[in-house]
Amino acid sequence: MNRQMNEFIAYLQEVKQVSNNTSTSYQQDLHKFLAFLKEHQITKLSKVTETNIYSYILELEKNNRSAATIARTIVSIKGFFSYLMKYRKISIDPSERIKPPKVEKKLPQALSTLQVQSLLESPDLSTPKGLRDKAMFEIMYATGMKASELIELQMDDIDFTHGILICRGTKRDRVIPFGEKANYAVKEYLDNGRVRFAGLQTHSYIFVNQHGKPMTRQGFWKILKEYAALLEINELSPQLLRHSFAMHLIENGANVNVVGEMLGYTDRSLAYVYTDSKNVRVMEEYNKAHPRV
Repeated sequence: MNRQMNEFIAYLQEVKQVSNNTSTSYQQDLHKFLAFLKEHQITKLSKVTETNIYSYILELEKNNRSAATIARTIVSIKGFFSYLMKYRKISIDPSERIKPPKVEKKLPQALSTLQVQSLLESPDLSTPKGLRDKAMFEIMYATGMKASELIELQMDDIDFTHGILICRGTKRDRVIPFGEKANYAVKEYLDNGRVRFAGLQTHSYIFVNQHGKPMTRQGFWKILKEYAALLEINELSPQLLRHSFAMHLIENGANVNVVGEMLGYTDRSLAYVYTDSKNVRVMEEYNKAHPRV
């Protein structure tokens, strides 16, 4: 069964071209599911029944897994069996009638504009590290990029003259504008920070660690946690910066579909989560301030 799972993961990566994070998530979910099957003496995927899958879901619920985790696991299982059916490795799909639980959409959290300002002003600009950190934070807040997209930025991806950059997404590239402050911060870092890290290294990645090697996601997370502790901002994360970018734009009148495009959403309905958030804030302010309420 592990062989079929590995073939499925390879299919996701090579044919579907999903991100590394997505394929890893599928692999982890399916690894646990297959372990459950083996514990119950099921060693062939053709022997898996709908009841087996429901038993596993009940096991997850007993272990207090969240609705979101269970929904994601079911999606992984259904995707796996759909693949097996497509390539005729099984004759019956035991997951066909199983539906993921409805997961309540949570409104995205965001930093306040003052918190963002504090973060952007925290790096020590007298050091190469501070110049780099400032440039990363400015670009991330200016564009709404993911951490994985930020660290993949290369020299040829940025057009300083026109204030735009090419974000190399998993499925498609997108062009995103950025403002003067981000423009200046990246130039300062390239002129006075990166050169002191990278030295004679010839790669073209913009953001590097203190050894001159390309920045990693783990490295960026570590840097962000340092500033989170300094500023006492709980749950500071790349995703929180991304949400802050989106919500601040929309609260200032930006079109939600355009913001969705910049974020790289292919499903426009995802962007409307931000519209819901805006409406909640509007209603809160209305109910708090209107004299006739």
